[in-house]
Amino acid sequence: MKIQAVIEKTITVEFERDPDLTGQPIRLMEASRKYNIAFQTLARWADRGLLRVLNHQSKRLELDEADVQLATCIYKTVLQHTDNTQRAGRVVKNAMLDTA
Repeated sequence: MKIQAVIEKTITVEFERDPDLTGQPIRLMEASRKYNIAFQTLARWADRGLLRVLNHQSKRLELDEADVQLATCIYKTVLQHTDNTQRAGRVVKNAMLDTA
């Protein structure tokens, strides 16, 4: 399934969720290191329902790695084009909510 992210009115980029990563758990801190994104950002996205949470225990949050990979890819691509973290966050929100 292809996901379109509208960066600006004139720029639309297509992304695809990695089927090999779908359903694969990845801990919050491991995801933060692997995808080079702040763990606070990932936790906020998970709280807002943008990332699927596979396991949530007291000090352990496991996310669906396919969601993490897709959201961070979209975020970093938008950030490259706009240099605006708020806009990048909005595009991630819109794109991930469309795939839910």
